[in-house]
Order: sequence, then structure tokens, then C-alpha cells
Amino acid sequence: MKKLLIFIICLIAVVLNYSCISKDDFTGEFKMSEELPVFTSTPSGLKAQEKYNKYGVIFKPSFPFSEFSWNWNTILTSGEPGTTGFRYTPADLNFAAEVMDSVDKWVFQIFPLDFIKDKMPIKILMADTLANRFTLSSAIVSRIWEGNVTDNYTIIGYASSRFTTAKKTRFLIQSWLSLFVEKMVSSERISIPGAFLALSATGYAKASFTNAEDVVTLYGLLNKSRKKQNTGSATAAWYQTYPAQDFGDFVAFTVYVPEAEKLTYYAKNSMIKTKVDLVKGYFLDNFGITLPYIPR
Repeated sequence: MKKLLIFIICLIAVVLNYSCISKDDFTGEFKMSEELPVFTSTPSGLKAQEKYNKYGVIFKPSFPFSEFSWNWNTILTSGEPGTTGFRYTPADLNFAAEVMDSVDKWVFQIFPLDFIKDKMPIKILMADTLANRFTLSSAIVSRIWEGNVTDNYTIIGYASSRFTTAKKTRFLIQSWLSLFVEKMVSSERISIPGAFLALSATGYAKASFTNAEDVVTLYGLLNKSRKKQNTGSATAAWYQTYPAQDFGDFVAFTVYVPEAEKLTYYAKNSMIKTKVDLVKGYFLDNFGITLPYIPR
């Protein structure tokens, strides 16, 4: 009887240990068994191999639909042209290498190499267009996303000729840095300080924002949801802004927004400066990282 009791206790411990492992991009032996990358000898394949060798991440400019759609307890969809709902289109491999180098420069190089190797989730899918689509007066209205995070991967758009123009905008640079920080938070590689969360708790609790709401002044948020508006109307409400996105937004704000522009945000709501200081302090105190200032 005593031996049976010991066995049950050990079994429970094993189950609890497994349940505490993040479902995303397993670490240690799980990370190695998640998938073994095979790289092609094409320019995009060689560039992906270069990033894998340096950072341990896998850029995938092409992937089967089954890899995109499976999200643990959810099956994701991608509707056909002319339909509503989410849709992605495949990346143009001719632009994939440049996009990988840009993610490296805009996101990975903001942090020390060892931090990225340890904290950056492994799988990065690449697409051309990511969009949520709605019907308005018999026409299809698209809300373009810069990227998205799921349990299993990060996915970015603009891997096509559209990148030629988009790469010149600070908006895309900030969006991608925010997105990858959001992914590190959602996969529990890094955390958000409690004081940061408390400041904008009222904003996080809102299920949506009206198009007219000034989230900076009212809630100390920098942006509404990266998933944009929730119908096709120009005055439609915006989806909820979650803490992980907000934390990523503040990292990108700290790094890339010129100081003169920052002052306009501070003047609207003093919480913005407080949250910037909390973000800086978090990375310095926990990882010895001083976030750089690279105004664009």
C-alpha cells in the first residue's frame, strides 16, 4: 500500500511538471523535438539557416496550411478571396531574405544575443498579407494586420513587394518589435511588472474601444488593438487591447519614438512616462539590459 501511495505521488508530480511547461515552442529536450528544421539552398533558405544558427529561431517563408491552422485547442481558418473573415496569402520568396534581415535589425539586435537565444520563441511564419475582412454595403473591407501571435508561432506579413514601401515606415518597425515582445510575454519567457499592469487596468478591462476614444488620455495605453476595428465601418469599434500588446507597444515606444514626440504623450497622460520608466527598469533590473534609444 505504501509503495502504491509513493507511485501515485510521483505520477502526480510528473503530470504537474508537464502541465507547467508552456505549450509554445518547447524548451530543452522538448524544443529540440518540436521540429528539426530543413533548409533549402535558395537565398531565403540560406538566410533562414543563418538566423537559425545565430539565434535558434526558425523563419518559415513557406509552410503548409496545416501548420498555420493548428493552434492547440483551436483550428484557425483562412477564407477564400471575396469572403469575410481572416485570410493570409503566401510570402513572396524573393523578399523573404530582406524581411528576415529587417526583423534581425529591428527586433533581435535591440537585445543581447543570449537574451534572444533564450527568450525568443522559435517559430516565425512569414506571409504576404494578413487581414481580417468584413462586408460593408456589399463590398469587402480589409483590416490589414502587421502580424499575429498564436500558441504555436509568431506570424508576420509584408513578405512581398509591399515591403519595399512598408520598410520605410516607423509604424511597421514599431509594430514588429511590439509583436515579438508580446509573443515573449504570452509564452511566459518574460513577464509584465505588476505596477505596469495596475496603471492601465481599467483600459485592459474594456472589451472594445469606440473609434473616437483617446486611449492615451483616458487609460494610459499607447494604441488600440493591433487587430484593428471589428466591422467594416469607418467608425467601427476597435478590439480589446491586452496587457501583452501594451507592454510590447511600450518597448517599441521607448526604443523608436523621438523624445520630442514622447513629450506630447507625456503631456496627455503622465502615466505614459511612468510606464516607460517601469519598462526600462524591468529590463535593467531583471536582465541587465538598457533598452537603446534609436529614434526614427
